[in-house]
Amino acid sequence: MSGLKQQQARLLLVGLMVLLVGCGSGDLGKHDKAVKDAWADIEYRYEYRSDKLLELIKVIDAFDPGVYSEARQVLNDRVAVENIQVNFRGEMLANPQIMQRYLEAQETLGQSFSALQIALQDAEELHKQTRYQTLHVKLMNNERRLAIAYETFEEAASAYNHSLETDFWKDILYRELQPVSCEWCATDQAVDQ
Repeated sequence: MSGLKQQQARLLLVGLMVLLVGCGSGDLGKHDKAVKDAWADIEYRYEYRSDKLLELIKVIDAFDPGVYSEARQVLNDRVAVENIQVNFRGEMLANPQIMQRYLEAQETLGQSFSALQIALQDAEELHKQTRYQTLHVKLMNNERRLAIAYETFEEAASAYNHSLETDFWKDILYRELQPVSCEWCATDQAVDQ
């Protein structure tokens, strides 16, 4: 009889382990991936913005050299952003000041682009150029997508943080994971339309 009881105890133990493994153990990993993916989308949007701004400056230089100082300011701010290297899991969690500096540089870039747009309001010939129109529309659409990417990131960070607080397996399987601060999310400003 003792052999039968041991076998039943083993089956019960295996059954409990299967139940416990299924209780949210995948949620934290899934939320961690969602946060990383959402941040990757934000980074992509910023890189896209940077590339399109460079193209736009080339078009503007060809048609309206009168806005030289504003165009140069956009280029200088673009370089300032590129000089700040941000690694999502590294600096963001370990050094939020670097993240804040990065986002402030992005905001400054957006503001200098807005100033350039104001300087170009009367440049009718430029506004008629198809390449300028196309790039302008792409930049405006990108800014909308960037705002959506921030919303997605905030939602993913919230779900991740909640999962981190409640996940049974966090101390066993996910010791290296830390909460994601999203205080800086609201600091980004989209380019004015």
